[in-house]
Amino acid sequence: TRPAPTTVFVDSHYDSLPNGTAVDWPYTGAGSHLIGCDAFAKIQDGVNRVADDVNSVVNVAAGTYPESQVLIAKACTVQGQGAATTIIDAGCGTGLLLPGTVRITAPANVTFDGFTVKNPKSETVSGNNVRVGIYASSPASGNIYTITHNIILGCNNPTDPQDYGFYAYGGQESVVFQNNEIHLVSANSLLIERHPGPTDVSTNTFDRGVGDFSNDAYFNMNYGGANVTSLQTVNHNTIDMGNAGAFDNAHRGFAITFAGSYTGTDQGGYTQVVITENQINNLKGYRRGIGLWNNAQTGNASWGDIAGAVIARNVLTGPATPEAGSIGIRLLGPASSASISNNA
Repeated sequence: TRPAPTTVFVDSHYDSLPNGTAVDWPYTGAGSHLIGCDAFAKIQDGVNRVADDVNSVVNVAAGTYPESQVLIAKACTVQGQGAATTIIDAGCGTGLLLPGTVRITAPANVTFDGFTVKNPKSETVSGNNVRVGIYASSPASGNIYTITHNIILGCNNPTDPQDYGFYAYGGQESVVFQNNEIHLVSANSLLIERHPGPTDVSTNTFDRGVGDFSNDAYFNMNYGGANVTSLQTVNHNTIDMGNAGAFDNAHRGFAITFAGSYTGTDQGGYTQVVITENQINNLKGYRRGIGLWNNAQTGNASWGDIAGAVIARNVLTGPATPEAGSIGIRLLGPASSASISNNA
């Protein structure tokens, strides 16, 4: 048995070639790689084979990969050839045990770069029918998940309340989510829930989604008994709030929300929230810009305090004549020592 290689190669055109076939990459014919050793037709097979090492790379050729889920549970880089040409299409539908077309759970550094991830399947075990483009949750601190230069596309179903773009839940890792696009989801483009590790959501383009109900584009919520004390950065994103009308209270939504003590019943605040230099467009009726929401029950405001939040140099645009229900920046409940400056 050969040791696991630190570099493997994936090309959909290897499909049907027998193990041991010598191939080049991208595939045109014979070459120095061997099917089943360091060359594979499926991304998951490449991830399974590559060594668990921060220097390992799964190189994925341009093409469309009809894979329901790619589970990344080891240290590696999964590298596409650009979102325009390297596509993971899960086909919508149902049948996953756990959510995420790309599901990252490694206790070590992972990079996922250069793909379109589209049409997520739902998990049906929990009964919630959750769909997620990219899911992230590490059981270990001190590692970094770098998710860059991807396009995430939902199933474009306005009646589905559980189709998310990126979902980070409960992880210890540092999330770097940069230079991505998210469209055609019906729930939050980005949902970050009870995530004690730092997050940096910067230089992305996303929107409010197509859902025929109230919905926020970026939603970061905490609850469960502990504050999130790591840095939570939302910087230099472009967010469109103008899709999926009607523009009424039933279809309200914020571009960016932090929700402390989301359940209202226990500790769940924040101490380092920085929201800067975002471009938020199309704040029509009942579409809002930035919200800090302390949902702690009366008499326990400290549970949900979003302390020392910085909201600065954001640009928020809407109709020349403001429409009913439109809000630029809103603090709902106590947010101690918030600094709000130089927004336009």
